[in-house]
Amino acid sequence: YLGAIALERRRFDEAADWLEKSLLLDPTQEAAHADLMTALLSSRKYQEAGDVLQKGRLRMKPSFRLEFLGSMALGRLKRHSEALGALARAERAAEGDPRLLDHRFHFQYAVALEQAGRGEDSLARAQKALEWKPDFAPALNFLGYSWADKGVRLAEARDMIERAVAADPDNSAYLDSLGWVLFRLGKPKEALPHLEKAVELLKDEPDATVWDHLGDVLEALGRPKDARAAWETAEKLESTPALRRKLGLPAS
Repeated sequence: YLGAIALERRRFDEAADWLEKSLLLDPTQEAAHADLMTALLSSRKYQEAGDVLQKGRLRMKPSFRLEFLGSMALGRLKRHSEALGALARAERAAEGDPRLLDHRFHFQYAVALEQAGRGEDSLARAQKALEWKPDFAPALNFLGYSWADKGVRLAEARDMIERAVAADPDNSAYLDSLGWVLFRLGKPKEALPHLEKAVELLKDEPDATVWDHLGDVLEALGRPKDARAAWETAEKLESTPALRRKLGLPAS
């Protein structure tokens, strides 16, 4: 109970301490395992959360909650095949209670599939999430951005992303998606303020993709020096062959 109270108050380190003590007394508590993983994920302690998943698998029968939370930790650790395995286990553990396989589950599966390089499968899962909850902003943005990046179904993609932005106007990922789909639609002037706002929102944790998109828009607007500066920022954050080509740099 002390761990659950601390978790509710977002005191994640304190919650983890209490929940670890609880599991020393009774290592078979599913709720304590799940709450501990939630506290660790919230503190970005992904390796520790993955360790809790492994211990839980040894101590208890298959658990939807543990596998679902574990997939998030494994994804953050870039152990993508293991994350997909955890989601498959979660799906099996949910047999008999289909309510567990809701929009959040299908969206997490979509993200894991995309990270594992299975793009078409990821889109199918995102669409399943929207079947459950048509206004689910993360899935709207995910599917809309995926289509925009491929240059397909751009009008639908714009509509989806605009709905996501309306639900969360200060979400930097959604603003980046909106700027990108407008650019793909040949509207760089309309795209620019959304990307500039996304960059500002991410000033403490800059994102290479957002800066790359900003550079493309600035180039389309006839501002090559500003475009190069944006691409240079992106390349410093995450060097890719595409960025190095834009900057005229040799392949690394």
